[in-house]
Amino acid sequence: MESLSNTALATLTSFIEFWGQKEIIGLCVGAAGSAIWYRVTGAEEQKQKNKQVISIIRAAIQETSRIATQNLGIVDNELTRLHLEKLTLEPHTDFIPTSADLLLLVSNFKFKKSVELWSSLKKIESLSSQAERLVLETTQLRRAIKLENRAEIYRFELIPYLRQHDELHARVINQIVAECQTSNALLESVRT
Repeated sequence: MESLSNTALATLTSFIEFWGQKEIIGLCVGAAGSAIWYRVTGAEEQKQKNKQVISIIRAAIQETSRIATQNLGIVDNELTRLHLEKLTLEPHTDFIPTSADLLLLVSNFKFKKSVELWSSLKKIESLSSQAERLVLETTQLRRAIKLENRAEIYRFELIPYLRQHDELHARVINQIVAECQTSNALLESVRT
């Protein structure tokens, strides 16, 4: 039994002697310092990336909302003038991407809130795409109306069809504006 305790004591002594050398202590302190340094700088870099992502997404949401409001004004203008058979030839502004994928690829926000915001941003992109398709269809319909004479326009009921198209377009744009407000609220909740 005594030899076992002597062996254990000798092992402990050699272990302490090994780890007590200046070089080993220096290596351990250096490794610990490097690990702490990389952890701190990594956290700071991630914080900066998160700020950039929020800034980019906020700007995209604001621009999308501005474009939607502008396009809604154009559609409303056409709806008010449609009974006079005056068509608006003012072009609609194309929507920009919302940068939703940056949220999942670069940032490290709380998962549930990030997914909610990402889903909202993707809904904006989907509605924007739908609005742009409606713009193309409406433009083609306006061109067809411009080429037809008054009798053909009434016979094919092109004006009521254009009115329905514009009303649908206005609903989609209103949904975009509402979803932009939702995304802004979610963006604020992600930051906290």
